[in-house]
Amino acid sequence: TDYQCRDCYNIERQLVKLYETRDDISISIKHFPFNADCNPGAAKTLHPNACWAARAAEAAGKLWGPEGFWKMHVWLFERRGEFQNLEELETAIREFGYDPAGFGDTMGSPQILEVIKADALEGKQLGLYFTPMIFINGVELKGWMAPNALIRTVEQVAATNPPPRSAAYDQPPMAFEKYVADWRDGKQINLPSDKQAWTLGTPDAPVEIVLWGDYQEHYTSRADTVIRQFVAQHNNVRYTYRHYPFNSDCNPNLKDRRFPNACLAAKAAEAAGSLGGNEGYWKMHTWLFEHRQDLTEESLSAAAAELGFGAAMLLAAMEQSEVQENIQDDIDAAKKLPVLRYGTPPGLHSIPTIFVNGRHIPRWELGDQPVLETILKEAAQ
Repeated sequence: TDYQCRDCYNIERQLVKLYETRDDISISIKHFPFNADCNPGAAKTLHPNACWAARAAEAAGKLWGPEGFWKMHVWLFERRGEFQNLEELETAIREFGYDPAGFGDTMGSPQILEVIKADALEGKQLGLYFTPMIFINGVELKGWMAPNALIRTVEQVAATNPPPRSAAYDQPPMAFEKYVADWRDGKQINLPSDKQAWTLGTPDAPVEIVLWGDYQEHYTSRADTVIRQFVAQHNNVRYTYRHYPFNSDCNPNLKDRRFPNACLAAKAAEAAGSLGGNEGYWKMHTWLFEHRQDLTEESLSAAAAELGFGAAMLLAAMEQSEVQENIQDDIDAAKKLPVLRYGTPPGLHSIPTIFVNGRHIPRWELGDQPVLETILKEAAQ
C-alpha cells in the first residue's frame, strides 16, 4: 500500500471495518510508496510524502508494537499521508497515549528505511505495478476495485472455514507467473474489425495475435521481433500488426510528435501492401523495424528497389487516400477498445498493446524472462 494512494484509501476504509468487526482475521501491511526516495522500484515520484508516511508507520510499530503501528496507520490514511512536520506527528502520538521522545530519530533511521525498501522489493518480486495489491490467504484479490470487494471476499473465504494458519503458508506466485496469469484470467473481447488486415502466418489459424504499435518505438520493435519469430516456428498462429503512430501529424488522438517519422513509416507499410500485397507489406514491415532509428524519406527511397518497389511508385502510393484511411482505421479501432487498465479511460493509451486470442496482455516483459513467449506457447498448445 501507499498512504498517498487514493485507491489504497478506499480499500483502507474496508480494512478498518473488517478490523473492527471480525476476530478471525490477521492483517499485514506492506509498503510500496510511489516515491523513488525510498523505493528503488518506483520509476518516478508520484507521491511526495509517501516515504515519510511509511517511515512514520514503521517507527510507531518499532517503538510501540502492532498497536502503535495500527494507530499511526489509521491516522496517516485519514490524512492521505500528509503531515507538515515532526511536531504534528508528535502531537498525534501523545493523543495515542504514547511518549514521542525518540520518535523522530527512529523514523529517520537507516533501519526503518531498510524495512520499507524490503517491502517494496517484495512487491516488485510479486509483480506489483500499482497499488493496492491485496492477498487473502495467499491468493491475490484482482477484483478489489469492485464495491466492497475486500469485505465480500473475506466473508466468502471465512464461510469455507479455512484452518488457522500464519502467513508462512501463503505462497503467492512471483511476478513471472502473475504476468502470464493476468493474461490467462483476462476477459476475452471481440476486437474492432480491421478494414485492411495484413496477416503473417496461416490466415485461418486458431491462435490470433494482434499488436497496436509504432514502427519507431523501441518496445514495439522488441515485441514484434518475438512475435514474428514465434509465428515462423508455428503453423497454427496468425499475427496482425495495427498502426498507432505516436505522431499528431497522422494520429488526431495525440497532441505531440513523439516519433517524427512514425507517420512516414506507417504510410510506407500500407503503400507496400497496396503495391505488393501481403508479401510486400511484411517485407516493408520488417525493413522498417530494422531501420527504425535511421528512417528518412531518402533511406526509404533507396531501399525501395531492394524491397521490390520502385522508389517513385512507392512514394506515390504513400500519398493515396486509401493508405491514410487504413492507418486511420487502426487508430479509430484503438479508441474503441474497452478499459484495459484500471484508472484509465477506454481505449489505447500505451504501446505496444498486445492481444492474444482476444485477451489483453497487461505486462509482456519482465527483464530477460520470456513472458510474451510463454503466453504465446500456452495459447498455441
